Amino acid sequence: MEEQTVSHSNKWNEPRYILAALGMVIFGIIVVVSIVREKIVDSSSNQVSVTGQGRVSYQPDVAKIT
Repeated sequence: MEEQTVSHSNKWNEPRYILAALGMVIFGIIVVVSIVREKIVDSSSNQVSVTGQGRVSYQPDVAKIT
């Protein structure tokens, strides 16, 4: 009997494995960029402080129950 060796290296050429690997790389890049962005962007510039009083006029809802 002859032994056959099976090479698993050719399965990485299938489109689904390539797309899965590409998706994981893109996801990793997005995570790294979002973490680095939080370190670069000053968080105080994302906040606005306002003091005062606000008034909103509105018409109350009316329900007719039968």
